[in-house]
Amino acid sequence: MKKNSKQTFRVLFDETQFRGSHPGEQTYAILLLSQLAEMEAVEVELLEGPSPNEPLCSRSVKLVSNLPTRSYGKLSDLELIAERPKLWQKVANGLARKALEKADELLEEHRLEALLEPAPDIVHLSRFRLLKFPDERPYKVVATVHDVIPSVYPEFFSPDIPAATRRLMEFYRANCDHVIAVSERTRQDLLVLFGFDPEFVSVVHNGFMPNYWPEPDSEYISSKLTSEGAAFSRYFLWVSTIEPRKNFAGVYDAYRRLQKESDKTCGLVVVGSPGWMCQRELEMLQVLVDEGNALWLQGVSEEELRLWYSSAIGLLMPSFYEGFGLPVVEALACGCPVITSRNSAMSEITGETALLVDPHDEKSIFSAMKTLLEDEAVARDLSTWGPSAARSFTPEICASKTLDIYRKLIEE
Repeated sequence: MKKNSKQTFRVLFDETQFRGSHPGEQTYAILLLSQLAEMEAVEVELLEGPSPNEPLCSRSVKLVSNLPTRSYGKLSDLELIAERPKLWQKVANGLARKALEKADELLEEHRLEALLEPAPDIVHLSRFRLLKFPDERPYKVVATVHDVIPSVYPEFFSPDIPAATRRLMEFYRANCDHVIAVSERTRQDLLVLFGFDPEFVSVVHNGFMPNYWPEPDSEYISSKLTSEGAAFSRYFLWVSTIEPRKNFAGVYDAYRRLQKESDKTCGLVVVGSPGWMCQRELEMLQVLVDEGNALWLQGVSEEELRLWYSSAIGLLMPSFYEGFGLPVVEALACGCPVITSRNSAMSEITGETALLVDPHDEKSIFSAMKTLLEDEAVARDLSTWGPSAARSFTPEICASKTLDIYRKLIEE
């Protein structure tokens, strides 16, 4: 039966999205739910996970605490023997855990049916939990896919991650009524790598936090660089996790070449935490820090990051692959010129408002850096175009397009 498109409907959103450290995905979820919760046509509830082993990210606490929650526990979440000093206790605990997990599997559909009364109109999943839905159900199931990078570049991950990604995509294909991809690149990956029906997947670009706009503050930046012992006043900015996929090694090589071939000096300001298999990249970064050619910052607030963006020569994001690339949009919004990869989603996001490079070619990255460092006209044009381009990626647009998908599903 079709519902009136103006009728209020209920969205049940997976709360596990807000736990742990997944900054890009959590920004997406926070902005989407904040927008939906303000709409008269939508009632937002959270589906709380089993006993959480990861805390809520600090940015989400206020939002999560203000939304009604349905709790979803499992027998196997019970703590059986908190301390296990003896071998027999370890064995007994393992056997009991397996038995309870089997019971969970048998009871899951019935428990979920009870939990989903009264039935929502939409259940919106995250990638952190698979639920066993009944074949006949009065609600529609939606999932958002941010990327399938482990299937595209498995060499950047431990072997279990690509396998888990494939299981998740197969689950979505079998259980979801619709999937949202955050970029056309991600959508194409779903179609080509996993055989999704094109009608089954829609693109809704991420929004970015409304805390980013041009705000150059040379006095603050100069003071910060001096206090940290940096041997430079102008800098390129890196905002990302430090790991092989992000291509810090390519940036390092390009920067070394820039030092040799340009008369103008600059440094690197790196904002990000260590990620997967990154020992080599961390060693490169530490060499630059020890020389005074780099500043490594972690735990930077959005307010401070806005200042770093606004005063940078440019953002460096020549990743081998991204499903979206949120720092690129943040930089554009701050009027920070962008150097990013022409492959994957980044060129889709920036269009002609960035310098696009081949991430596999150090010379390509170097040439773009040299252009921004030495050509004031190019840098000025990119800085001017950026904020306008970023306005295509607001939270309001993301929520509106998501709401359109919900409505279409409900009215089928």
